[in-house]
Amino acid sequence: MTTDITTKEVRAQIEAIKIKVERNGHLTPIAQIAPIEVEGTKIEYATFLGSDRFAELNPQIGDTLLLCHGGTDKMAEVVGVIAEERSNGHQPFLMPTHCPECGSPVIRTADDEISCINSSCAPILPYSLLNWASRDAMEISGLGEKLAHQLIEHGLVKSVADLYELNPDQLITLERMGKKSAKNLLKAIAKSKSLPWSRLLASLGIRQVGRATAQLLTHEFATVGDLAKAEIAGLEAIDGITPETAQSVYSWFRIQANQTLIERLSAAGLQLPSVALPEILDVPVAPETATQEVQPDPAPLHQEPVAMPAPAPSETASDGQSQLDTTAQQLQTATERNAQLQSDLEQATQSSGQLRSQLEEIRTNLERAEQQTAQLQSELAESRQQLTQANQSESLESELAQKSSQLTQAQEQTAQLNAQLQEIQSALEASTRQAKELQTELAQSHQHSGELDSQLHQVRTELEQSHQHSGELDSQLTQVRTELEQSHQHSGELDSQ
Repeated sequence: MTTDITTKEVRAQIEAIKIKVERNGHLTPIAQIAPIEVEGTKIEYATFLGSDRFAELNPQIGDTLLLCHGGTDKMAEVVGVIAEERSNGHQPFLMPTHCPECGSPVIRTADDEISCINSSCAPILPYSLLNWASRDAMEISGLGEKLAHQLIEHGLVKSVADLYELNPDQLITLERMGKKSAKNLLKAIAKSKSLPWSRLLASLGIRQVGRATAQLLTHEFATVGDLAKAEIAGLEAIDGITPETAQSVYSWFRIQANQTLIERLSAAGLQLPSVALPEILDVPVAPETATQEVQPDPAPLHQEPVAMPAPAPSETASDGQSQLDTTAQQLQTATERNAQLQSDLEQATQSSGQLRSQLEEIRTNLERAEQQTAQLQSELAESRQQLTQANQSESLESELAQKSSQLTQAQEQTAQLNAQLQEIQSALEASTRQAKELQTELAQSHQHSGELDSQLHQVRTELEQSHQHSGELDSQLTQVRTELEQSHQHSGELDSQ
């Protein structure tokens, strides 16, 4: 039965807690509630705004929640748990140790989120495909977002390794995919097999491993087997590899599904010179995460619940909630800006790495050209000497002309390489400046986020104090009403006397 409620702050009872796997792998707890209507919108689910908030509130199945709904979205936000209405029969809920979608062990990431890191997990797969086909990864032109979703929906691709088993007959069944388009796509997929080990590593979707980081790792580890068996301490010892990146790489290679992906890619002919992989480990998670129990038998309460006072309507509380919502929105905007700046910085770093690689290649070619020029000049001098000694011999004259032509070509090539060298150096300087500017802007944005986070905490504290004060006022009002009734009763007795 649907209850019609018109206020934006409502109460609802938890019927179940479900786990949603986001496209980035994060496991998000969502409360399924008894259906309610808020200003014409039917609400059946509520979000806890992150795993930190979920752990703080410690919700249990059967708890009464205080919800806030600020618009037409069908998802409300959990403001608090009405702890005083909880009974010993309520059912505890613990975050899972394995992904509910694919069964792979989950880990706690550097940003304190519980995440699945199986690159072939169904919710993560669309992102994995697009990342694999992108220009900075395996450069598979023609594989865009729409086609990626079609391949998944038709069951043709359940892992990026499936791309290398596609055939024209399968592709032409897809929407807007003719024979020519299918041929071009398969050609681009086949071409990606020749890309080096560093590009392949950057395409696997390992957290914090972009193109620049992949180059650092592949410089130290010549094969995928060497990298897969590396310990965390060995990874951290590499200059430029952070502890978070080391943990991410170590964990990724110890997931069964990811090892299967590596083996299939190797069998498909990609540049994986060795596939000797480590033993599968049941990757440990933080102590507070354990196997999910959705419907356990009623058991006594083992830990003190988070007490959240039931709010009473008051103007101060409304103002505090409004300020809380505003500060939370500002913090979310700053966080999104931080993520964008981080992405721009990584792209700039990758671009700098590419330019440095091109610069090194041009310098090598320039050295070779200069050596060739010096050799030709030496041969030319020798030929001239022989020509003088042979009194203008026709054969030596022809050889002299040929050497002169080769010398001219070598000098032209040297001039071209010098021009390219100057151009690459200019581009590298511009890229370095851009990276420094992005780092400065990112630092400022992080500082702003910290200030907003502090404001948000302060507003939440003030809101809780306001709710508590409202409760005290309600208690005082009840006491005054009781005393007033007693006074009226006493006055009636006096009138009667």
